[in-house]
Amino acid sequence: MHYWGPIAERYGLDLTVVNDAIDPTFRFMTVDWDGQIRMDPSSPYAMQRLLEMKDRFDISWACDTDHDRHGIVTPSSALLPPNHYLCVAIDYLFQYRPKWGKDLGIGKTVVSSQLLDRVAASSIEDFLKCP
Repeated sequence: MHYWGPIAERYGLDLTVVNDAIDPTFRFMTVDWDGQIRMDPSSPYAMQRLLEMKDRFDISWACDTDHDRHGIVTPSSALLPPNHYLCVAIDYLFQYRPKWGKDLGIGKTVVSSQLLDRVAASSIEDFLKCP
C-alpha cells in the first residue's frame, strides 16, 4: 500500500486508492460465486465493489496479493477479461518500443489463453519487419 503514493508522485499520475485496508483475512472482499472469500480479480463477484465504482474513474484495477493476477474495470466494458488486456498491452509494447532487441520473447503462465499466443506471434512478425 505504501508504494502507490510515491509512484503517483514520481510519474505525475492522478491516482486514487479506493481501499487501503491491509487485512490478511481479506474481510474487505466481497464473496466469490461460491460464497468463499478469495482474491480473484478476474471474478465479477470478487470485484463487485470496484464494479460499483466503474463510472467514477477512466480505468480501475485490482491485483491479488502477490500481483500476478489483475482485474481491470472501465466504464464502457466493466470487468475486462485479463487475457484481452494482456494482448492489447503486448501489442502496444511491440509497436512502441522500437529499441527492443530482435531476440525478445513473451513469458506467459499456464492460464494464459491461445489468444495471447496469436497476438504475440503476429506482433513479433510485425516487429521483425521494422528497420
